[in-house]
Amino acid sequence: IWLEGGGTAPTDGNLVALIESISGTQTINVTSSAGDKGSLTIKGGPAGVSNRAGIFLYSDPNSVHQELNVHGDVLLAGGGNATSYGNFAVVRSFATQTLNIYDGGSVVLQGGMGSGTSPQSRSDNLALIRTTVGNQTIQFHGTGGGIELIGGDAGTFNYARIANDGVGTQNI
Repeated sequence: IWLEGGGTAPTDGNLVALIESISGTQTINVTSSAGDKGSLTIKGGPAGVSNRAGIFLYSDPNSVHQELNVHGDVLLAGGGNATSYGNFAVVRSFATQTLNIYDGGSVVLQGGMGSGTSPQSRSDNLALIRTTVGNQTIQFHGTGGGIELIGGDAGTFNYARIANDGVGTQNI
């Protein structure tokens, strides 16, 4: 699965690539094929404003669980150029979140670049895996794999982050 925000010009905006669920359980399976690993790549747009990409399970009383099963690598990369902002890559849940990595896959989050500022005075070209409510689990199955977080360049809030902002537990 490849999701990338649009925008190649500094004036492009709100060109998004999203997989969204409003409530219930969201399950995404990325499998390998013919001996090749599968991969999940989510990238913020290369320029402009608010050219974001992500997978979201939104807040709803019926939101239960977000589960991603990836037989390979996971890459989230914030986008941006010198004047951009809001070009983020996110996996976000307002319920319990589980990320299962198989076949020696790794998780890499890389913050973006750009020193443009939003109305909140931030650049926000970030890479983020986050749950706001419930537990968060990132589990590697089999041998190999790992996590790499790389901060972004210039601007503010161009970070790489794995976060559980809820009252549940975080297990990696």
